[in-house]
Amino acid sequence: YFPGLVASVASETNTIAAALSYGQTTTAGGFALKRVPLTLRTKLPNGTPAESTAEADFTASKKATVLIIPDSYGRFRPRVTADGTNR
Repeated sequence: YFPGLVASVASETNTIAAALSYGQTTTAGGFALKRVPLTLRTKLPNGTPAESTAEADFTASKKATVLIIPDSYGRFRPRVTADGTNR
């Protein structure tokens, strides 16, 4: 819905992605094996700042995927999925 959307993603301790553009991906590592709160920030096409939160649970998996999904109402919802197990 928003091809010009640029988002930032941060944990409590560091920035994971400072400027993640629509359709772009990034990889980050070094997370503790615990639940990590994430904050996602962007500006909507009309210039309004938007923020959303999500949690990556690294107690069950060392890998997680965060999808940032904008909707036609100007909101965006992060979705977090665990990828594999801690082996």
